[in-house]
Amino acid sequence: MDGFGLALGLVRGLHLAAVLSQFGILLLTAAVARQASAGAAIGTVATLNRTLRRLVRDSLVVALITAVVWLLLQASDMADTRDPGAVLAAAPVVLFDTRFGKALLLRLVLLLAAMLIGRRRPGLALLPAAVALAAQSWMGHPAASEDNGLLAASVLHILAAGAWLGGLVPLFLVVRALPGPGAARAAARFSWIGLPAVLVLAGTAYWQGLRLIGDEGALFGTLYGQIALFKLAGFLFLLILAAINRFRLTPMLEREALEGAGAAQAGRLLQRSVVIETVIGVVVVLAAGLLATRTPGAHDQPLWPFGLRPNMALLIDPDVRRAFIEAAIMLAVAVGCIGRAALFRRWRWPALALAAALVYSADYVVDAAPFLDPMLIEAYPTTYYRSPTGFTATSIAQGAVLFAANCVPCHGASGRGDGELAKTLPVRPANLTQVHVWGHSDGELFWWISHGYEERRFGLVMPGFGEALSVEDRWALIDYLHAHLAGVTLAGHGIWAQPVPPPAIYAECSDGTSLDFESLRGRFVRIIAANPGEETPALAASPDLATIRLTQQPAGESPDCVASGTEAWTAYAAVAGVVPEALAGTQFLVDRVGLLRLVLPADKAADWATETGLAAAMRDVAAHPLAAGAGGHHHHGG
Repeated sequence: MDGFGLALGLVRGLHLAAVLSQFGILLLTAAVARQASAGAAIGTVATLNRTLRRLVRDSLVVALITAVVWLLLQASDMADTRDPGAVLAAAPVVLFDTRFGKALLLRLVLLLAAMLIGRRRPGLALLPAAVALAAQSWMGHPAASEDNGLLAASVLHILAAGAWLGGLVPLFLVVRALPGPGAARAAARFSWIGLPAVLVLAGTAYWQGLRLIGDEGALFGTLYGQIALFKLAGFLFLLILAAINRFRLTPMLEREALEGAGAAQAGRLLQRSVVIETVIGVVVVLAAGLLATRTPGAHDQPLWPFGLRPNMALLIDPDVRRAFIEAAIMLAVAVGCIGRAALFRRWRWPALALAAALVYSADYVVDAAPFLDPMLIEAYPTTYYRSPTGFTATSIAQGAVLFAANCVPCHGASGRGDGELAKTLPVRPANLTQVHVWGHSDGELFWWISHGYEERRFGLVMPGFGEALSVEDRWALIDYLHAHLAGVTLAGHGIWAQPVPPPAIYAECSDGTSLDFESLRGRFVRIIAANPGEETPALAASPDLATIRLTQQPAGESPDCVASGTEAWTAYAAVAGVVPEALAGTQFLVDRVGLLRLVLPADKAADWATETGLAAAMRDVAAHPLAAGAGGHHHHGG
């Protein structure tokens, strides 16, 4: 992250902290401060109310200043310029003509309204303050993703953060200002806000992590994931402090208030804890600001930092998966027992003994599971790389040429490890037509092609091609390996061993429009390989079915949607398991989620020659859906 990106993230985080603060102050004033101050001296209550109103105003001032700086930095980023004059010229365009600018402008208006209303009616002011806070979700990744579930989770997450973190500073002021009973009531009432807020934060953070980070590779191997880990660590510290405040210091405060001790010691301890919690909370919010300026880990190439990685394929076995779930539950209960023992003296030793027993039981459950493979396996820096090609026909055809030029001497034309040089090597080259290839991620294949493959006894048994082939060439080669393996398994078993996306193509239609598989998602697609002049089956148009004719040569005038070119022809011959010369007449059926499901050879064209026959095939595919991306390898989007 460069200096500009760091500045943008920190300013964004400071602005968010100010907005969180205003919402939290208004919420605490309405739900905690007034009830807690019952019975306190009139002068004390008046002073406290003035302090809270001034804090709302100061939060607005900070929000306004940081909003201006954020707008200028955002304009500089969007206009890709650092020239002050150009940035000032771009700022009004960004403010009035972009979603970010409109959301920011709406937020500032709502914050001002919340401050004015909050002077008399803090409860009523919560509505504009909450909407202003929720507008954060329209300024970042959730809105850009167009994922309504992610957007809703983001809104709930930010509101929960405002209720908890935004209320810490005013809680400190209330506890400091009010005498013992009032401080005790304030701490107790705030815990009823903090507990649900923490649960919402944890749940929505997990949901957003699944969408924006994806897997363990992106969590540990991208800057986005590493910042998220830092934020998670801060959240865990906050949880510990919140638990101490709720279960240790608040009861002490209540006891001292009942005993008439003035709550001096407990009050000081609680104030000190809240200050520490506030500082950590600000750091967490700044980390959130940095996250919003980074590419989500799910869309970045992760660089794995460890020599081993978890063997997630183990979880495919239901018995192993059940063992891990049981062990995780036991460990979670054990952590709860340890936390209870740390907070309360009563039953401390039985709680610790139960925690030890649960840890031992969890270890026994995992050890007793029927593992066939190690839980940790070798990993490389590129293990979690994902192919960026989109599995296009162009990439597959390019890979076929590269395979013939670089791999055939050892692996053979068919990829079975029977090339001319195979017998001269100490270790036979890998058979690339075996299903084990599906078990390797794109990133593992990329590493071996780039750096070679080593055997423990023989050292480097396959040379690396990192210097001979460009990055694009290496990915194209991987695309061809997957397409070729799909064709081999189809030819040998009549089905594909793994879900296979169709090689991406673009079809031009007679009405001037174009089609691709992304635009056809949700419909069946029939692909017919037929050169110009060859007859193709004619069927009535169906809203649930699109037909694309695949040709080697430009089709000229045609009533069909046509994808022409030798690259597309070569790619589909590869996934069908035939040589290009034998592809004519072959038909493919792509299901609604964008996966290849059926291939009909030319000699069986009569099976789909009628609407009834094709409709039966479509019904059968729909009755047996496959999950896109299922299988052992990390594959392309299709």
